[in-house]
Amino acid sequence: MEFTQIAALLVVAGIFGIAVRLLKQPLIVGYIFAGVVLGIFGIVTDLEVFSVMGKIGVTLLLFLLGLEMNIREFPSIGKTAIVTGAGQILFTSSLGFVIAYLFGFSLLPSIYIAIALTFSSTIIMVKLLSEKKDLNSLYGKIAVGLLLVQDIFAILILMFLSSLNRANLGFSEYVYIVAKAIFFLMAVWILSKKVLPSFFEKVIGGSPELIFISSIAWALGISAFVAGPLGITLEIGGFLAGLALSNLPEHLQIAAKTKPLRDFFLTIFFLLLGAQ
Repeated sequence: MEFTQIAALLVVAGIFGIAVRLLKQPLIVGYIFAGVVLGIFGIVTDLEVFSVMGKIGVTLLLFLLGLEMNIREFPSIGKTAIVTGAGQILFTSSLGFVIAYLFGFSLLPSIYIAIALTFSSTIIMVKLLSEKKDLNSLYGKIAVGLLLVQDIFAILILMFLSSLNRANLGFSEYVYIVAKAIFFLMAVWILSKKVLPSFFEKVIGGSPELIFISSIAWALGISAFVAGPLGITLEIGGFLAGLALSNLPEHLQIAAKTKPLRDFFLTIFFLLLGAQ
């Protein structure tokens, strides 16, 4: 990956971003079209490097989502988001499964298709709401609440589906999946309540630069650990990493410092999405 390639990529992204802003359209649209142009003219060639940068952007987006969602605020999501989210998942997945099965797909592919149709894109929705500065509006809170309910279900479903590719699963392995989910949630709660607040206050809190570096290291480190030895996705790791820091007094400071870095890597992500 050369300097000129990065420069050309960002110049094209900037031009298309300005164009869609003048047309009063979301920046995401401009970045995706910029990626299409870059792909057509062969400017984006090192897809592996850009793919890694895009994954960092998605991980940081979910990290900030978890960071801004205080565990103590779970009850404030409200019955509307919980009931609507659970009902939407049940209805959409059931309908998707029936349609896929009628089209001739076998049982397991039908389940995958049903699950894929069920969940909204948290990445797109949160990014759009953030751009419009509507995350704290009534409909923004309801939308994010619905997404969070879906994310919680997604964590459990992805853990379960990841085991279906293996044959001869016994009862103990399914118990292990449930235990792994409980372990994650308990670990996040303990770290958020008992460990991280004290550590940040005594060791890191006095240095804004160290807070930023440590937070990014925590987000990417936890994501890599979750995606590596534990075999779950980077996005879930980023979300759990942010959730663990959500009780810190410095969580707003962390969010403010991390957002520009998130936006840079997300731009790369949407450019790559268009280029492919």
